[in-house]
Amino acid sequence: KGILFSTMAGRSDVCGYGTSFESRRWISLDPCGLVCVSFSFFVHIYATVINGLFLITNQLFAQLFYGLVYIPLTVLAVSSLCMAWRTDPGAVPMGSRPLTMLKKSSSSISNSSSNS
Repeated sequence: KGILFSTMAGRSDVCGYGTSFESRRWISLDPCGLVCVSFSFFVHIYATVINGLFLITNQLFAQLFYGLVYIPLTVLAVSSLCMAWRTDPGAVPMGSRPLTMLKKSSSSISNSSSNS
């Protein structure tokens, strides 16, 4: 396993970024996710550029609205997308069991100790 790329139990890690348990930063690097997040970034940037360059060129109110409302909301949307892309959505630790299994095992332990 090299420093550049390592895989552990199906989780990939590139230069310390990835979904493995030893990653410095959590980020999803699967191909489908990269295509989807790239498309989302492209849509936001494309809409901002097209609106700014072509749709509001000779209208003062539209330019003010664009600069004071649309641009800050776009920045918030892109930053939210970036944070969601880089946030661990609740990765399950290795060796964990579902809660129903834990409840069954704890109830069977309490039943066996009360029978003794």
